[in-house]
Amino acid sequence: MKKPVIVLCSALVLFASCKKIKEAAQQATIVTKVIDDEQELAIPNYPAIPFPPQGVKIELPPFGNPTYIGDFLKEYNTTTDRLISARATKLGLKLITPTTGNLDYVDSLWIYVSAKGLPEQLAGYIYPVPKGSRDLAGTPVDKDLKEYFTRDTLFYKVAGHFTRYPDSNTKILLYSSFKIEASPINTK
Repeated sequence: MKKPVIVLCSALVLFASCKKIKEAAQQATIVTKVIDDEQELAIPNYPAIPFPPQGVKIELPPFGNPTYIGDFLKEYNTTTDRLISARATKLGLKLITPTTGNLDYVDSLWIYVSAKGLPEQLAGYIYPVPKGSRDLAGTPVDKDLKEYFTRDTLFYKVAGHFTRYPDSNTKILLYSSFKIEASPINTK
């Protein structure tokens, strides 16, 4: 009677040890890559109609950028099911033109991401927007977006609460950094 119990206990200890060894191996081999991106956006000219005194929320048209996930997976000999996390580390906007202007026409900004088959998610925000600013570093939302990086294209959308119309021919630069972590070892 004691032998089956000892064998069972030994098997459980061995199984737990193997799982711990796999977890330790995965932690020791985690690969990390920071994906930086910059995209120039033109703020469309709006018709000369009166602007509401309380301001209005305006969404700029969304645009897509490749994630280059295939290159990442190949370079690090891993697969999408071995992605551990993808988190925004930097999101912001910089005024390109006019060169002498600032972003005083907006008091709050939101940066959203989406991907084919996945809902739109808030990735970062900027509020309040300091007066006289030309470069705005946003606050990234602490959310794991790894599912979005399993797709070939990541879509961005910028929305803001505008207190007046921007200058005509305004161009801004959206910049972002995402920290991607994956393991080349399968622990399942």
